[in-house]
Amino acid sequence: MNLNGRINNRKILVILAIIATILLSIFGLLFFLIHGSNAKPTYSFSGNNLTISGQYGVKINLSGATVTHELSQVPATPIHTNGAAIGNIEKGYFKLGSLSVYKNVMDKNASDYILITDNKSSEYYINCASLVETNNLFNEISKHNGFVE
Repeated sequence: MNLNGRINNRKILVILAIIATILLSIFGLLFFLIHGSNAKPTYSFSGNNLTISGQYGVKINLSGATVTHELSQVPATPIHTNGAAIGNIEKGYFKLGSLSVYKNVMDKNASDYILITDNKSSEYYINCASLVETNNLFNEISKHNGFVE
């Protein structure tokens, strides 16, 4: 094998390494997005603020907010502005008609959800994996709604 053959083999190996790196990065990103969308968020309270941690987490000021536990299916979101919608799970920011809303929905086919409308008229749709979990979260949010330090 001559010198040109070795250089060509090195070029091929470098190109294959670059392609393998790109493919692994793509698969890693897909895994991260799917895993993050399926991961159960955590909810914490500080005064009258609700913090939803996890993929597309958000901090919601409950002071002056209207909080309702809706016993109907979550409204469909035809437009996704910045969010993940994989299967029955929606997380992030979406559009309902002309209104931009935040959703952290573990199951959009569930028969209930919590609707929080803050004092700036922003809407937040939240539910959990089960009716009992959603009801417990609603009760916890209700305790902190109007919290005074």
